[in-house]
Amino acid sequence: MGPRSLTFAKFMSALYRFNPREALKMVLPRSSYYDREYRQGPALIRARQPYLVKNIITGVCIFSFAIGVYAYTIKAISQDEFEDVKPPPIPAQSTQTPNTSTK
Repeated sequence: MGPRSLTFAKFMSALYRFNPREALKMVLPRSSYYDREYRQGPALIRARQPYLVKNIITGVCIFSFAIGVYAYTIKAISQDEFEDVKPPPIPAQSTQTPNTSTK
């Protein structure tokens, strides 16, 4: 039995006893960027800070583009008029029955 199978055994026993914190500790590797409760630590916040404004601007641009495409599509569709399109003629209802054989 290797160390991986022991970790899996610990994980399964933690799940069997339904201790979510113990199960979470077995699955997620310990990182210096997160504290014991898996919240962002000060180092992670400092590391992400230079990208915060750029990420917000990028998100707003993508969101604006999607809303713009949606609004343009709705506006373009609402301007369509189909008055010049003639519907096909309705086939005349014949009084004859189709060729059916009764045996």
